Amino acid sequence: VDMLQNINISTYQEKNTSLNAAVAYVITRLAYYYRLFHKDSLSKIVDQHYIMFMKTVDYMHQNFNTNISCDTLAQMMHVSRTSYFKLFKKYMNCTPGNYINLYRVEKAQALLIYSDMTITDISYACGFYDCSHFIRVFSRTIGQTPIQYREANRTE
Repeated sequence: VDMLQNINISTYQEKNTSLNAAVAYVITRLAYYYRLFHKDSLSKIVDQHYIMFMKTVDYMHQNFNTNISCDTLAQMMHVSRTSYFKLFKKYMNCTPGNYINLYRVEKAQALLIYSDMTITDISYACGFYDCSHFIRVFSRTIGQTPIQYREANRTE
């Protein structure tokens, strides 16, 4: 469990891709399930805190296409906004905003390849309320614009 607890999202963000965020999420999930089933070395308070934290991450995944407030996430854990940011940094080694943007880009990648939606429609469907912001975040994360990514990865 020490190995799983010490691995964090920064290890997988060297290239800053959504695949790396997905890998980090899987590793975090493995640690979550380990904690659920091996309670001998971890206190119940820590376990409950971590379980509550993972519920906020699940909430982010289920509501990625809406405006997600850090205040709402903090309220779900019954902690202050500042405490939530510290916990998020501790468990995921990035900010909630960076994490949700990586997750949104991952969803956008699938839509770019498998749908005929416009870039604007994809940006809105993935929770970006400004298409130019979506293009900037996507380009910074993937290294290509959404149009370049679609052209390079579509197989028709």
